[in-house]
Amino acid sequence: MSDKNRVRGKPKVTTVILIIILFASIVALALLLGVWMSTDGMTITRRVYYEGTELGGGAGELRLHSGENYFEIVSIDSVIGVPEYEVTITPNGKQSFYYTVDENPYSFARMGDVTEYFKTRKESNGFYIELPSSYTAKNYFESVYPGRELSVPYEEMAEDAEYFVLTVSFDDGYKVSCAFGVQDFLRMILLDSSGIVF
Repeated sequence: MSDKNRVRGKPKVTTVILIIILFASIVALALLLGVWMSTDGMTITRRVYYEGTELGGGAGELRLHSGENYFEIVSIDSVIGVPEYEVTITPNGKQSFYYTVDENPYSFARMGDVTEYFKTRKESNGFYIELPSSYTAKNYFESVYPGRELSVPYEEMAEDAEYFVLTVSFDDGYKVSCAFGVQDFLRMILLDSSGIVF
């Protein structure tokens, strides 16, 4: 009787060991595939392009112009489409200056989300940021604080600076960010004999 039990027990032990080895192999293969996909083998991150330039990772100077500015989103998940994403625009913390509204001081770098002051439109494979033909710093501040008394140090602002940061946040937690400036943001306008203002 004990011999019969041994014969029956061996296949069960062997089967259990084979199942454990198979499971461990599948887990190891999945981990290796994940590492390979997230490195140079295959990048699973989404990419955002503006006029042929990839955003993020030090994309360099980005200048938006009046009219429609199109940003293309490319993903290796193109078979199932571009994942859900949100577009936000915030002040660039590197451009720190103070201004007053009704004689109360404010920090430009701490304004928070200012997306609502830019006309954005999402589409299936990208999005647009549309700027009016005369989108200047003066127009921007007047749209944020309509009808209020403003004192902004335009003369201290640099024409070629990136005053804003564009962030594209995907539903899987991946984000692409890039600082940008606006073409002619500090365009000078001659008002009257009292001088030149921006």
